[in-house]
Amino acid sequence: MENGARTFGAQRAPAQRGASSPHECRPALRAVQLSLEPTPRYARLPPARDFRYAAHISNPSGCGSTRAALAVMNNIANKLQQYLKAHPVGKGPTGFKFHLSPPCSAQAIVQAEAELGFRLPELLKETYMTIANGGFGPGYGVMGVNGGFTDDLGHTVEKLYVTYRTSIPDDPAWKWPAGWLPLCHWGCVIYSSVDCLNPPYPVYFMDVSAKEPDEPMESIIHFHKPSLEEWLSDWMAGKNLWEEVWGK
Repeated sequence: MENGARTFGAQRAPAQRGASSPHECRPALRAVQLSLEPTPRYARLPPARDFRYAAHISNPSGCGSTRAALAVMNNIANKLQQYLKAHPVGKGPTGFKFHLSPPCSAQAIVQAEAELGFRLPELLKETYMTIANGGFGPGYGVMGVNGGFTDDLGHTVEKLYVTYRTSIPDDPAWKWPAGWLPLCHWGCVIYSSVDCLNPPYPVYFMDVSAKEPDEPMESIIHFHKPSLEEWLSDWMAGKNLWEEVWGK
């Protein structure tokens, strides 16, 4: 893998899932090696429902009023459920197949948010609890919270966030942004991350393997979508999210 900072639009081939170990792509990066237990397959979705978010959402910027924001999220959640009924098996860039993980409990969300130190976006939270705890989406799949779908090292979203928020002695410039949840794995330590602290929750590519010691974190950050809703919508619409940033 080439060294140095990536620039927007730089061409890269989709990464291999099996080559995503930080020790292969970036020896200086510490990673928690978790036991790899098989992710349970979940072929049947819960009964269709019309999502109505009851949680309070405080003035989500860029989404208009709270009522309008709820309507957008309800629409995306319903579309996602219908999409996954028709496409229950995910397929990564190299042909790797993955399956939906069963929805998690409300307690699993509470525990994940306690470990993270912030709340998950309502759309993501509701998806985890009522549709699937990961195992869908672009790349090699959206990761879940504890008990759900993981990347190839066994990380759930909260475990990987805690790992990346830890400082690295040989790279004082390593400072993973607060609230940026590594959500979707693309292989070779590249993730789509959602900024959970700033509605409407923009999404960024994070090329962790490209981080050189003492280089700023900005060298591995690539803005992708202005909101989590748009990221999911564009994926369901068949847009190639990888090529939008990295080219063919």
